[in-house]
Amino acid sequence: GAVEREVAALSELFGATAGEEWTRSDNWFGDDLPCPGGLWFGIHCHPDHPTRISAIRLNENGLAGKLPSSLFTQLPYLEDLYLAKNSIAGAIPSSLSAAPSLTRLDLMSNKLDRQLPTNISHLPIRDLNLGLNSLTGSIPDEYGQIEWQYLSLKSNWLSGFVPKFLSHAPGYSADLSENLLYCPLPHWCGFKGPAKTAEKCTPCLPAPEGIKTPPYLLPGYEPPE
Repeated sequence: GAVEREVAALSELFGATAGEEWTRSDNWFGDDLPCPGGLWFGIHCHPDHPTRISAIRLNENGLAGKLPSSLFTQLPYLEDLYLAKNSIAGAIPSSLSAAPSLTRLDLMSNKLDRQLPTNISHLPIRDLNLGLNSLTGSIPDEYGQIEWQYLSLKSNWLSGFVPKFLSHAPGYSADLSENLLYCPLPHWCGFKGPAKTAEKCTPCLPAPEGIKTPPYLLPGYEPPE
């Protein structure tokens, strides 16, 4: 059944991230199911569906290894996934696009590489923190379709131009600093603003020869009506 699949997904996470070495794993695989009750360390149960898992919070808990794809396919009520400050490596599984309830994802300060996850604009995701990893490639234009409340991509190896949806000041907290983005940076990054905003994008690198700056980053650009 559905509950067994959720337990199996947690078991896979435990096995894939060196669960025996975790700082804490109180009550994992004890006599009780993870929900209801929420006695398993870091597991929180859904208020409206008490037998189902709504949050996993295992920040700074010694997880090391790769995330299993079942983490996103077998936990349909999972809204919050907090796994910051661990040693999770490899790619973010493409199965992230199959997590129907995921609203907040914090994988800050791990050892993730490859590209940013795509095919996620249909999710209810609002908060994404992937800062302090080794992610590469460009920032997907698709992220402009998401109603972010918080987006941190700081301190990675991201390249390319700042995408159009971030060419003007976003109405939410965004941090692109300490990447390999091409100049010019948009004005909201702080050329004229206070130093505090300047830190949200800097520094930038000259674009490779022959690569044209997109019009939306040129001075005097007026978006078409």
